Amino acid sequence: MRRIPFRFVLIAAVLAFVALPGETRAQNTDLPAGAPQSASTTPATFAAELRQLDERLGSKSISSEQIAAVRASIPSSWEVDSVERHYSISSQPLVSMLRIAQSTPKIRSEQIEAARAWLSNLSEQVEAYSAKSVGENVSARSKAGEILSRREFAGVGAADPRAMLQRRINEWLARLFTWLFDRIGRHPIATETFFWLIVAGVVAWLSMMLFRYWMRGAKFESIEKIGTVAYRRPWQEWIGAARAAAARGDFREAIHSTYWAGIVRLETIGALAPDPARTPRESLRVLADPPANEGTGANAQQRESLAALTVSLERVWYGHRAAGADDFQDCLRRAEELGCRVS
Repeated sequence: MRRIPFRFVLIAAVLAFVALPGETRAQNTDLPAGAPQSASTTPATFAAELRQLDERLGSKSISSEQIAAVRASIPSSWEVDSVERHYSISSQPLVSMLRIAQSTPKIRSEQIEAARAWLSNLSEQVEAYSAKSVGENVSARSKAGEILSRREFAGVGAADPRAMLQRRINEWLARLFTWLFDRIGRHPIATETFFWLIVAGVVAWLSMMLFRYWMRGAKFESIEKIGTVAYRRPWQEWIGAARAAAARGDFREAIHSTYWAGIVRLETIGALAPDPARTPRESLRVLADPPANEGTGANAQQRESLAALTVSLERVWYGHRAAGADDFQDCLRRAEELGCRVS
């Protein structure tokens, strides 16, 4: 039996335990062209900047031009350096609310209030975090980790405990393989046997990854087909489903169905291009500023009605707020303004 060089055994073992993590970030389409880039700052300075933005939005009669000026001054993300690490905080939620406030005067005060609440909440959390020193006890560090693990700080926060555990396991495996190779290398038959075991393990791992990929793809395809069927219901059916839900007292579902009736109606008249993957906020943004190749545009009444429906949907459906008959009747009136009239 031919002896395989020991260096080939070592290379194969290393390849069997290498993983290449990857991460993609969604591009912020709400930011205006040429948005300023944020220089690295401290948590205290960042909190002061948030307070200044809150004060600029505090005017009771704020105009579209003033809102546009505030939007233009907001960077795509804030870069914050603390004693422990660097954080990159996206401004997309704030910019999205200001964009709607600028383009839809009827709900401007409501959007400005939401934007100021977002700024106030974030600044309070940053100020609380900046007051903590590096030498404080474990409970203080745990509190900061809880703040930074919230949804608005997705991707930002303390080091992942799983990553630390994985690093320790990798170090232990490296020491184990160093000790193992030092002894196996002295026995040619054991070396060759170990090499083929590693090859078999790599092949089995690749086969398992391919199988999981194919199964996940089949599952997504099935979900997509189901979603497409539901999405292509005519607006008359959505209105019927909304009224049926209201009749049984499920006003949350009634408002959800009324919103989709309005969306399908806008697509029917060509104001929106059909797109099952588009989110409610994206639909509102496209209606306010449609691309050259999407839709035929919409009038001010249609934009106002869809904006009101979107706010109701976000509060009741996504925000899990309580809804009643008056809320449903208001949404139904907005849908009728879009042309969803059933005699």
